[in-house]
Amino acid sequence: MSGGAGTVQGTASSRLRSRKEPGSGAGPAFHPAECLSVMAEANVTFVAALLRRFSCWAIWLPQQGQWTAVRVRYGMRPMPHATLIWVQAASASKLCADLERIERELETEAKKRTRKRVGTVGPS
Repeated sequence: MSGGAGTVQGTASSRLRSRKEPGSGAGPAFHPAECLSVMAEANVTFVAALLRRFSCWAIWLPQQGQWTAVRVRYGMRPMPHATLIWVQAASASKLCADLERIERELETEAKKRTRKRVGTVGPS
């Protein structure tokens, strides 16, 4: 069965690999819609990986080339008056590096708060 209603279409990247440039006889044809589809598939893959690694963060697919993530500070519930931490980056790898750095900073801040609370509690 080829091209019928019952056939399964490949991914956009496999369609790109299977097409040839007109007149050249070699190399993939880069149709703009297919390129966008491949980029969208890659972005969804990056978002899934980022959300798996940073489950406390809300992460948006890139808009106008900017990746965006947000979360509440440690020890706060997600309420309207909660302090939010926003991060924007030009790529998924840059966002990942920024989130890792901020997570380390938040952990250090939370440990300091815990030590401070423990140190102020006196005998009953």
